[in-house]
Amino acid sequence: MVALDRLSAFLDRAMVGAAALGLRRPRLVLGAAAALTALSIASGLGMRFHAEVKDLVPAASREALDRLEGVFGTGESAFLVLRSRAPGAGEGLIKFARSLAERLRAEPLVRSVTFGWEGLEETLFSGELLSLAPLFARGRDLEELDRLLTPEGIAARVEKCAAQLGLPGLGSAEKWVERDPLELRSFFLSRLAALKGSYRFSPGSMHFLSEDGRALLVRVEGNARSSQIPEVKLIVGSIRAAVEAVREEIRGEFPGAGEVEAGMTGGYAFSFESEEAVRGDLTRNITCSLALVVGLVAAAYRRPLLLVPSMVALVAGIVLGFGLFSILRREVVTLAFVAGALLAGLGVDYVIYVTLRVFTEPGGPSTAAVLNAVRATGRPILFAALTTASAFFAFPLSGERFLVDLGLLSGLGILTCMAASLILLPALLSPWARRGDRGGFLDEEKSALRPRDLGAGGVAGLGLRFPRASLLSSALVSLASLACLVIKPPEIEGDLRNVHTGNSEAVRVQEEIAATFGGAKVPLLILVEGEPAEAAGGAAAPEAREDRRGETAALEESARLEPALEALRAGGLIAAWTSPAQLIPRSGEQEEAIRVLSRKSPQEVERAFRSALEAAGFEPGKFEAAGRTLAAALGNRETLGPDRLRKLGLSRELNGLLGSDRGKGYALIVVEPAIPLWRSSEGERLFDALEAAVSGARVRGQVTGVHLVSTRSAAALLREFLRVSGFAVAVVVLLVAVLFRGLLATLFALLPVALGTLWMAAGCDLLGVKLNFMNVGILPLVLGTGVDVGIHMVRLYLDDPQGDVRALVSRIGTSVLLASLTTLASFGTMAFSRNRGLSSVGTISGLGMIGCLLASLVTLTALLELHSRRRGKLRGQAEPAEPLA
Repeated sequence: MVALDRLSAFLDRAMVGAAALGLRRPRLVLGAAAALTALSIASGLGMRFHAEVKDLVPAASREALDRLEGVFGTGESAFLVLRSRAPGAGEGLIKFARSLAERLRAEPLVRSVTFGWEGLEETLFSGELLSLAPLFARGRDLEELDRLLTPEGIAARVEKCAAQLGLPGLGSAEKWVERDPLELRSFFLSRLAALKGSYRFSPGSMHFLSEDGRALLVRVEGNARSSQIPEVKLIVGSIRAAVEAVREEIRGEFPGAGEVEAGMTGGYAFSFESEEAVRGDLTRNITCSLALVVGLVAAAYRRPLLLVPSMVALVAGIVLGFGLFSILRREVVTLAFVAGALLAGLGVDYVIYVTLRVFTEPGGPSTAAVLNAVRATGRPILFAALTTASAFFAFPLSGERFLVDLGLLSGLGILTCMAASLILLPALLSPWARRGDRGGFLDEEKSALRPRDLGAGGVAGLGLRFPRASLLSSALVSLASLACLVIKPPEIEGDLRNVHTGNSEAVRVQEEIAATFGGAKVPLLILVEGEPAEAAGGAAAPEAREDRRGETAALEESARLEPALEALRAGGLIAAWTSPAQLIPRSGEQEEAIRVLSRKSPQEVERAFRSALEAAGFEPGKFEAAGRTLAAALGNRETLGPDRLRKLGLSRELNGLLGSDRGKGYALIVVEPAIPLWRSSEGERLFDALEAAVSGARVRGQVTGVHLVSTRSAAALLREFLRVSGFAVAVVVLLVAVLFRGLLATLFALLPVALGTLWMAAGCDLLGVKLNFMNVGILPLVLGTGVDVGIHMVRLYLDDPQGDVRALVSRIGTSVLLASLTTLASFGTMAFSRNRGLSSVGTISGLGMIGCLLASLVTLTALLELHSRRRGKLRGQAEPAEPLA
């Protein structure tokens, strides 16, 4: 106790001494502050900034994202739906898409544009691929292959082709008949069809055309992540410009070209839309907040010129905090700069307490008034800053990079803002102090400089005049709040649509694609790893050979997952999946097909083929190429692998599903959920099922994907925020207990933040506001504001020997009200944001600030008034109560 008293006395002398230095040598203090600010800016400019989504995700997810990027590239996609109501819209939409693709493929950030499989047509016509088609026969197709290569099977298939040629309007079908009269391609096409997943397209079309022919799906794949906002803006801008240019280009070439509607969704669309909405919301919020804060402070200060020292001290404190952070860490997650808003909301409180105390002195501003203000408010400001900073310093315990940076940046900034209010602010107030010392203020001027009450006296008057009724009302509201929270506990946001922009085009188009084409559910990915066995004799194989063996191992691993995925589809959890194992048959299946082929006599099959052609009335000479293809198919004795398929022109289709890196092979399985995974509970159910499937099949694989990473990252961030906020509460309680060294004083100081948080939680419950990874970060702000007010009021009450609560309210009531209102103005305006996540931030912060303000000016004031009466300090009662500390 004695040591703490001595420490408190030393701190008081140090703070008053620093303020006195600023008043005696203002140029020295201002010059030093300017130099430190300049150094902080210079140091900050040399930092490296990270704006990657991987900075916000758990370590396991980061590893999977890195692996995906290294093997399969970094690109993501935008999906366009082109829709027209004009007659014959299908051909027009395809022409529109071709022109669009030509323009977009010239863009450096666009990797590919696809709206069908028309590029595969010539590849599928090639004799070499057709000759390999029997190797793609699945187990259930082997009997069909065996029957096909008999004289009866050949004759039946040729007759079928002859009947087809008699139908009108076949177009390119005649080429198929001449190249492949036995329809060997069917074995390959059945596997290729797996690439479309659960999408429904127009039968017989080589394009992603809807079944009614009035909508076309276009996929634009880029060379940037959706977290790389500058690149995303360029990609989305290029897509929109290309759509408008194509409209004008082909407006006169087919009816309705100008009326083609284009809607966009996908990773790029969501990123662009969210960034645009958040940027617009924050711009409006900052503009409105600055106007409101300046207006409130100006209304309280009366003289606009008094805003200058407060704002200069606040800005200097924030900049110095960033500079100190830059010394400790040379890299920072860009999103951690949200600390700037936190510091503005909390740091402005410190300058308000000092400034208003100076100008409320009866004799007006003077050197003595400034020193008295620092002496009276210095220790409460120091205690409040220490407790608030300690709450933020708990964030690094989470281990998450974003929270580490946010916690350190905010904590250091709080301390530098506190120092600026006690050291720099007195120097900035020195012109008024010196004029007051010279008697330069007339009585009218002193009165004009006294801050306005802003209604603080009226609000606090309720607690002063009706203390018991005020406490009873607070108790009833608190009990009702507890009952509300027990009946309906706080919920965590489970629908990701509620953190996006209202009336989101990306969400609407995604749902439209799902309704029209049957797909567009954001897929999940299973990254399967295949490590080849050691080369014979233990010698290291060449790198290229290792890559091939790695891909083969990954292919075999992915094939083992097929039964488990089929079970999930049968159970209704997934709609479809795309896997390299669907495209490339397992070696065992190919060997079965080779055995079927080896049992056939090439001479007998050739005679049967020629006889069937003659019987159907065809000229055998037109089918010489088909005969050579059939002979090559019968001669197949080797299984085919990824390399051979790539050489046949299927690189694009295969490289998106199979790859290698440093000798290891990787297979990518794209799983389409049966329903959109907006709700986290549905997502977790499917995630767990997929992970169980991977584990049960004993496959080395990891479930990942944009949706999974987003959901789990948000959940992880939410959990960590709640955990560190809980730890911060414990630290704050401990510090307040140490600082006040008395149970009753500690409880009094913590009362505003406890009641304010309780009322805020109940208000959010009643309004249906749920916790999400965006609004949970506002909890430290509510904690910092509430504990600051409680510390100030209780500390000043203890320092007053008379315990005059009315005098206390007259001295700092306006400060408490203004500090709360400025913080409310800084964040509460977010409630009107288009982005629903930001809107919830504004709602929660507004409820929290209002709750803490009422708990301070009404409840705590009433409690202190009753305690003061019991002590008999004001009324001279004979039975004084025990002091708080």
